Amino acid sequence: MNDEALRECDYVIFSMLDYITPNESELMKLCGKEGDSVEDYVEWARQLLEKGVRNVLATLGKKGALFVSKEMEESLTKL
Repeated sequence: MNDEALRECDYVIFSMLDYITPNESELMKLCGKEGDSVEDYVEWARQLLEKGVRNVLATLGKKGALFVSKEMEESLTKL
């Protein structure tokens, strides 16, 4: 599926999801953005919430992981 088609259907699909677990490159593709900071990833996770996803758990490789919901945001660094 190309990026534009993915963005067109995402509102319908995302509104059905309780959780989505993208890695960092998938998160970039889902939001059509590029960046490399945890702040960027938090912003993109919030965009997925705006599209209807209820919880985002993103794996960020060496940067750790990120959990974002309407109730909380938590960045987890690798131990």
